[in-house]
Amino acid sequence: MEKSYASPSSGELPGMVRTYSGRPVKVIPLQHPSPATASAFSLSETSSSVMANWRSTLKAMSITEWICVFLPCYRWIRSYDWKEYLQPDLMSGITVGVMLVPQVVIFLSLLEFVKFELDRLLLR
Repeated sequence: MEKSYASPSSGELPGMVRTYSGRPVKVIPLQHPSPATASAFSLSETSSSVMANWRSTLKAMSITEWICVFLPCYRWIRSYDWKEYLQPDLMSGITVGVMLVPQVVIFLSLLEFVKFELDRLLLR
């Protein structure tokens, strides 16, 4: 059986659901912007409206939201279940540290050895 990677004709595309490898896949046609919608947005109007929306959003933010902006971990620390997650998180952190720190030290020593040997060979 020969596989074809060609797309179906454009008449069959809108809203069509096909099955590939037993899974349903909805085909969404590509829609290019029309010249009327592209010219409707000028850079100065868009940037000024974006800035105005941004300013109004910043003014409406509470202290908690400001902290979340500058310290993203603040949001998940407030909802962190210390009793359930602390022990597994510590175990995984120690495991990663025990495995990766010696590995990095060995790779750095190998890198120094290779650098020393290359310098020695090039200076002959």
